[in-house]
Amino acid sequence: MVEAWRQGAGDVVAASYAGQRSHPVCLGHAVWEQVPDAGARMVKAVLVACDDLGEPGDVDTVEDLRKLQAALDDHPPHD
Repeated sequence: MVEAWRQGAGDVVAASYAGQRSHPVCLGHAVWEQVPDAGARMVKAVLVACDDLGEPGDVDTVEDLRKLQAALDDHPPHD
């Protein structure tokens, strides 16, 4: 995704999973002032398929945080 942005795919490039826009997102400096108060998701992006990586997920709500905490409890980090 970063490589596509560096090669000029667009000022806004976002990863997609199963055709759905997600994270991460690269925003070129030229569009920073165009990002509305509602956030960068409102700015059209060139999508780069990242299905082979597995969706990174996002934590936007308390329920999202609880799910992440439960997943981490089930799979503690290795030393």
